[in-house]
Amino acid sequence: MNLADVEAVLDTLATPVIVWDLSGRNLASNSAAAALFGYSAEGMRSLNRASIVHPEDLESVQARVQERLAGDRTRRHFARRIVTSRGEVRLCACSAAPFERDGEMVGTVVEYFDAARLEQVGGGFARNAAMFRELFELSPVAVFSTGPDQRFEMVNPTARLLLQRPIEDLQELSLPDVVVSAHHTFLEAAAHHDGASDNIELEVARPDGTRRWVHLSLRTLSDSRGRFAGQVGLAQDITQQVMDREAAVSAAHHDALTGALNRRAYDERVAPDV
Repeated sequence: MNLADVEAVLDTLATPVIVWDLSGRNLASNSAAAALFGYSAEGMRSLNRASIVHPEDLESVQARVQERLAGDRTRRHFARRIVTSRGEVRLCACSAAPFERDGEMVGTVVEYFDAARLEQVGGGFARNAAMFRELFELSPVAVFSTGPDQRFEMVNPTARLLLQRPIEDLQELSLPDVVVSAHHTFLEAAAHHDGASDNIELEVARPDGTRRWVHLSLRTLSDSRGRFAGQVGLAQDITQQVMDREAAVSAAHHDALTGALNRRAYDERVAPDV
């Protein structure tokens, strides 16, 4: 792969990346790097590392170059101050790895993460996390997550109320421990559904022996190797709906006056005797 091909690949990345040779010349870079440093594509090609590194950081840069020349091929992570074309000083979090061609190290590939941007993104994640945590706590639906052993990890107040158990007890229990055994086959099958959402009506048991019907929506989580990593679930108490439904079914099939399956069955039974 020639350097033009390398640059074409780099340009598909959203992260600013520059490939420096061991003397500090820019071998290849992407448009994200041009935007960060404030240069045109042509200006980037003629860029020298010494012109974009803060003067006070040049000595440490040269020390790293000497380590590379001595054969150091380790990937490094560090903070570096850079200077843009407008003279602005920015702090970047950097990751550097050796760049090799035909088995020979000819330079270093450096990713630059603008620390100010990372702080903005991190702040956004923090705000979103706080918002979702509040939704989790206030949700009228039971919300929970389990780990690889199916033990409960996160359980919101509605779930604790539904199961009539404190968080300390639930952290020692697994999902099958609170689901009536007749539904364990479903739980076993759901654990092998590769993230697909499963929905079912089932019963959960409380410590006092009572049971509640819930509508359970369960999604399986996998780790980076595709192995079972736990589940997240939503459970809504539908006990009253189930009771109402069963009552309606019973009323449709049983006559309240005679006790027969229905009035027609009663009429058919007594008609021959009339």
